[in-house]
Amino acid sequence: MFDRRLLILSVLTLLIVLVASACAGPSPAPTAKPTEPAPAGKPTEAGKTAVAEPTKATATQAKPTSPPAASTDQTLLIGSSLGDVGTADPHNGRQITGLWVQEWIFNHLVRYYPGTIDVLKIEGDLAESWKISDDKLTWTFNLRKGVKWHKGFGEVTADDVKFSFERMLDPKTGGRMPDRIKVDSVTVVDKYTVAIKTKAPDPFFLQNIVDRDSVIISKTAFEKYGKDFGQYMIGSGPFQFESYTPKQKYVVTANEEYFRGSPNVKRIELLFIADETARHAAFMSNKLDLAAYAGDVKQYAQELTKAGKKFDFVLPGGATWTFVDPSKKPMDDIRVRQAVAYATDMATFVDELKFPGAEHYTVTSSGFLSLPGTLGYTEEGIVKYDYNPTKAKQLLADAGYPNGFKLSVFVSNNPGWVQGMTYVQDQLKRVNIQLELVTVDNATWLQKSLNGENRPFTPYNINVEPDPYMMFARSFLPGTERYVLTNYDKVAELIRKAGTEFDVTKRTQIYKEIAQKLSQDAILLPGSYTPNIFARQSYVDVGYEYKASHTSFYPITEKLKVNKKP
Repeated sequence: MFDRRLLILSVLTLLIVLVASACAGPSPAPTAKPTEPAPAGKPTEAGKTAVAEPTKATATQAKPTSPPAASTDQTLLIGSSLGDVGTADPHNGRQITGLWVQEWIFNHLVRYYPGTIDVLKIEGDLAESWKISDDKLTWTFNLRKGVKWHKGFGEVTADDVKFSFERMLDPKTGGRMPDRIKVDSVTVVDKYTVAIKTKAPDPFFLQNIVDRDSVIISKTAFEKYGKDFGQYMIGSGPFQFESYTPKQKYVVTANEEYFRGSPNVKRIELLFIADETARHAAFMSNKLDLAAYAGDVKQYAQELTKAGKKFDFVLPGGATWTFVDPSKKPMDDIRVRQAVAYATDMATFVDELKFPGAEHYTVTSSGFLSLPGTLGYTEEGIVKYDYNPTKAKQLLADAGYPNGFKLSVFVSNNPGWVQGMTYVQDQLKRVNIQLELVTVDNATWLQKSLNGENRPFTPYNINVEPDPYMMFARSFLPGTERYVLTNYDKVAELIRKAGTEFDVTKRTQIYKEIAQKLSQDAILLPGSYTPNIFARQSYVDVGYEYKASHTSFYPITEKLKVNKKP
């Protein structure tokens, strides 16, 4: 028998790493030499502002990162658990840390209100207002006037928006937007007005243009720097690019001309400290102001609490369920599916992860549920399969399996997945279900799962989204880009209905119906949610009530404040 505590910690680590690495990509090879910061633009004889030559990304030979020195009150030091920012192309973000800096430097047309992922609270960013046509095809955005690009590149206009959308939607760019939005045309109405026509009515358009890869960039700057644009990062956000040393740090400074006001923090240094022990030690000794955690979160959180530090759960995070295929024996019998659910003690599993403040480490029901605070979350009408091995045995007997049965499942050789499935294997053995674990490398496991070769019993981890439509569609809607994890079509019509419903209240009710149906039919077996966890010093005020983030880190805005440091 294995050590349960080791299992739980290993699985927790795996799940957090899965969330953090879901969009990871290779780091770009260094190509440029460091340059000195360029001087600010100065008036010319003609009274115009000269464009300053921005600093190009540093590309020195990376050296091991040593613990940082304590920061000044005007500098924010952040410790990242990842090794680099990944690609610097703002329309092709792949690595999580790259998305963080992208959000500091650039703006979208619209945004979630900081600290939320509430689709009912989407507000203007570069857009001051917008409207949708009666046929639900054309979105017209009125831009803020006087918003300035960094480094003297002029004013943000509709030409920049048109250029940005055409670039982000070009398949050659390599980003995600061609799969997220289907645009027929982008038209400049006037200097501060742009009209975007979709190919079909799209209730999720605003949500998708809040998403990564949808930032607005300077057309003039891109035309000047071309393929090297990512090494200059000309944006309009609260912070502007200063320097980048691969695998060491990424530095931005305050944009004093930011349209929402000058940032309180004047400098941010994002430090790549992959070693968990070194990063934790630096944070505990006040040499980091914010830090990411991806290891023994329970142990660290207890230390942080004792030391008076703050830690936050970054929702929505990821979720792990086991998909079952009701078209394949023995899972074609609902009594068998229910028996497996009742036989798996996920409540105890998750309880051992909990600690003060960890209220979001919760077990899911069989329903495909979003986290509290995201669209469609409900407990109403959800069938909950509390641990009951006696009931599980009776259901198996009623279904004609009094002596149980055997199942085989492919498992990634990642230690966390192996130990997690060993836990499930041990649980099912108690009701005479023999679960054979066939260990393969992670790439093979993933491919087999997505090819439908791991049925009828497929454990899988999915990133939770603010609006669950894409999760539902990919998992259960035939004819779409799907996670081919089960053959189940009894919610397909509801998903199609949600996909055309612009009324958020009505769409939310549809999601509740889908979750209820999935739980009643026991299509997803109990699993758990795992948020990312980040820590901040007690003197760091993020500037808003923190609930969630679509970038898996604190939204850093001009309002973030570093009070007096010890």
